[in-house]
Amino acid sequence: MYSTAKANAAYLRGDYAAAAQMYLDGARDGIADAAFNYGYCLYRGIGVACDMHEAKSFFSFARDVEGGDAEYNLGMLYMRGEGVAKDYRRAYEHIRAAADSGCIEAQLYLGMAFTTGCMIEPDIAFISRIPYHKPEYRKDENLIDGYIDPDVAEQDEAARFSVIHADGREAFDWFRTAAYHAPEYVDDLVAKGKYLYAKCHIDGLGIDADIKRGAYLMLMAGRSGSEDAVAYLEANGVRTDMYLSSGRGGRGDK
Repeated sequence: MYSTAKANAAYLRGDYAAAAQMYLDGARDGIADAAFNYGYCLYRGIGVACDMHEAKSFFSFARDVEGGDAEYNLGMLYMRGEGVAKDYRRAYEHIRAAADSGCIEAQLYLGMAFTTGCMIEPDIAFISRIPYHKPEYRKDENLIDGYIDPDVAEQDEAARFSVIHADGREAFDWFRTAAYHAPEYVDDLVAKGKYLYAKCHIDGLGIDADIKRGAYLMLMAGRSGSEDAVAYLEANGVRTDMYLSSGRGGRGDK
């Protein structure tokens, strides 16, 4: 009988082949979370040969995994054309479904995408649930190597802008959703959401600018661990006693 604990333990001790086999066995028994983990093994080539097309099949099977993580990974496959033909519209559909299901990576992505009006490159390229949901950040690397045909690059840029349009209110709503996400396992992303939510109030993105309210929210973001928020507070000389003496900073959330 499949055991998530045993499969994760094998992975943690470096027995990747055994872990991958156990995830596969669980997937064959119809366990969506096991299918998600096996899909991740296939994508990264962990304990099994790398096969992004097959990974897509297992992520598709795992779309009912709580939290929208599988939908997000499917979106990333279509974003980057890995195992499937690159398709920004299908990527958006999967990322939107992930965000609606509570995936904070997707919520932050949509906030930025609606800010720019473009299907931008993601800060977080993939989600792993091994041994638990922790985001894996993209390393600083060129996603495309070698010569790029200018016509192809122009077409790709046009495709990125054709799917989504700049919408400050949509961006604001997604940043707010991320800011109030449950912090379990993703507290660093919640802190990022709090920072971007505060910036919306300060910059007037999707809401009337309110420096006082924004400063209060920036303090909350700093307390949550956002280095960007701390840097903003220091650069602008904002101190806790300026805004927190009354218990709240300015108006309530909108």
